[in-house]
Amino acid sequence: MAVGLHYKMNKDSTVLIIGYGSIGKKHFTILNRLILKKNIYIFSNRKIKKKNFINKNELKRINPDYLIICSKTSDHFKDIKMIEKNFKNKKVLIEKPIFHKYFNLPLKKNKYFVNYQLRFHPIIQKLKMLVNKSDKKLNLQINCNSYLPNWRKKSYRMSYSSDKKYGGGVLLDLSHEIDYFLWLFSKAKILYWQKTNVSNLNIKSNDLGVIAGKFSTNGYFSINLSYFSKIERRDIYLDTNNYSFYGNFIKNYYKINTVKKTKTKYIKIDQLKLIQNVHKKILNNNFKDICTVEEGLKTLKFIEKLKN
Repeated sequence: MAVGLHYKMNKDSTVLIIGYGSIGKKHFTILNRLILKKNIYIFSNRKIKKKNFINKNELKRINPDYLIICSKTSDHFKDIKMIEKNFKNKKVLIEKPIFHKYFNLPLKKNKYFVNYQLRFHPIIQKLKMLVNKSDKKLNLQINCNSYLPNWRKKSYRMSYSSDKKYGGGVLLDLSHEIDYFLWLFSKAKILYWQKTNVSNLNIKSNDLGVIAGKFSTNGYFSINLSYFSKIERRDIYLDTNNYSFYGNFIKNYYKINTVKKTKTKYIKIDQLKLIQNVHKKILNNNFKDICTVEEGLKTLKFIEKLKN
């Protein structure tokens, strides 16, 4: 992995967004807050009527400082190969998950990160502070239950989420939960897992994922991921010997209970600012808590183990 990129980027830096679906457009909007719009270029297989759209022959001419891969998950591998072939000493952010299946691809010329921005949510940051202490973990529950047609509104059947060969399915699509689980609770053993289709959604990917296991402290954990719930739920619950923690990502609050007191904190948060925070940190060479390629591959290996 390339290291030692010491230059600092500013509003005059040049950025290339690879892929211009919904997430690519989101990154364009966010980056426009941070650097000059004229310096944000788009490379996509789609025909886009936009000033900043470039073709493959113009890639080296613009020589971007920072690249964001927003293409279909199944295209990430070829996009990274293209970057390694044409550029060096660049910073590259890959939308999660890193790949739709595991590839052994040496990345020597550039510095790569994976966009698991939920790590920067105040709930996760608070929990990170707590679990660093030596409290015995007794019970952990992680839930991410949503209704796919509500967040793939144009046509959920045509989205990559609905087809496992393009990187769809709850384990990959909802892998934010798996990323922060492995990041915060690394010493855990899986005892049971199930990925399957149980709903009437017309998709070719798994709509339910259930993972359960045990901590080295003899406590237990469970992770529940689904595409079909009409009651949206995204939360985390942790019991230890000293406290109980509950975080709700939809209503944006967390609660910490001990025998003597209860603390509840509500959070005002803009989801776009979580991604903006990732960009700002990378642009300023501050990589603390950002998911590395090694961590992204660890999450993918974990998912591959469950899938196979």
